[in-house]
Amino acid sequence: MKDKHANGKGGRRRRGGAASRSHSNRLPLWSLLLLFVLAAAILIAACDAFTTTVTDTTTGSGTSAPSGSITTTSTKPSSQQTTSSTTATSSASTTPQPNDTTVATTTTAPSTTTTTTPASTAATTAKPSSTTTKTTTKQPTTTKTPTTTTKPTTTAPTTDLAKLSATTAGWYYNRPAAADYFKDKRVTIPSSVASLIAPWSTIWQAKPTTRKTVYLTMDEGYEFEQNTSEILDVAAAKKVHIAFFITGTYLRNQPDLVKRMVAEGHLVLNHSDTHPNLANLYREQGAESVMANITKLEREFKALTGKTMLKYIRPPEGAYSERLLGLMHQNGYRTVFWSFAYRDWLTNEQPEREAARRAILGELHDGSVILLHAVSNTNVALLPELIDEIRARGYSFGRLTDIPG
Repeated sequence: MKDKHANGKGGRRRRGGAASRSHSNRLPLWSLLLLFVLAAAILIAACDAFTTTVTDTTTGSGTSAPSGSITTTSTKPSSQQTTSSTTATSSASTTPQPNDTTVATTTTAPSTTTTTTPASTAATTAKPSSTTTKTTTKQPTTTKTPTTTTKPTTTAPTTDLAKLSATTAGWYYNRPAAADYFKDKRVTIPSSVASLIAPWSTIWQAKPTTRKTVYLTMDEGYEFEQNTSEILDVAAAKKVHIAFFITGTYLRNQPDLVKRMVAEGHLVLNHSDTHPNLANLYREQGAESVMANITKLEREFKALTGKTMLKYIRPPEGAYSERLLGLMHQNGYRTVFWSFAYRDWLTNEQPEREAARRAILGELHDGSVILLHAVSNTNVALLPELIDEIRARGYSFGRLTDIPG
């Protein structure tokens, strides 16, 4: 309507003729003032419209203004609309209204640049929720539970020797009845003894094998009537290996016999240096005294023969304690007892030949560890016959080192 009215006025002025055109060069003062006021009003109106548009776009994103930032974000992808709405303090993440998208075509470039800045910042601050879910994921502690398990203690009750019994006991086995002689029956020991010695690598009777085997051992505390030389002669002739348990006293008094034992392939093993009761020595003077008595013989044997004495020990008198067995085990020794012995060590009370033969051969059994004393004249005289009869009954002679630990 304003445009038509303006055109009408102009038409009437044009019809005023030449006089009016010539007079237009000098407009009245009131006309100039009117033109100035109109121009100022138009300029103020334009500036006012521009400022309202800018303020609406900068402050009204996600708020109640219908043509504010929501109109500008409607020109962005849908992902930016949701991120810009999350920057609002309220939960106004509602979808844009239809009139927002309609007005969006009328928005200017300044309004779009103003709203992209909050959208980008919102996108960068919208990620912490995903990182928090990752930090709360599994860090199991159940993997530490296997460390609570321990190895079985059935083969070594304790490493604390002070907790073991120091009571001295003497080795023995259940001798078979006379009616069981010559029946190759294995002997037994009390169950209490079996459980006590089981953890400590002891030898007293080897397990049965497919080939019947016996192990011949002899104790050497001192030399009597050159018996050892005769025993070595028989062993060489019969090709039998013997395990000699010697003392330090014997080594110092009979160095040549000891070297001959080694040279002819026999085992030379530890029977202590001075033949004390090691269980009593341990209880009264401690582990150091026991080990000193044992290792002294080993050093002298090495000096004499150039060989290292294997760690097998037979306690003098067959005396032992649980604590002594534990000490030997901790120091790498195997304690050797026997499954046959008889009263043959008294040189002035020797058994009769036939009684000795019956005792030795009558109790013969697979895995037998036979203990004889070299000071026995009866043993020396009977040895060749014993070897032959043992073999005739299907046995072979083994070495102690062949017995599994």
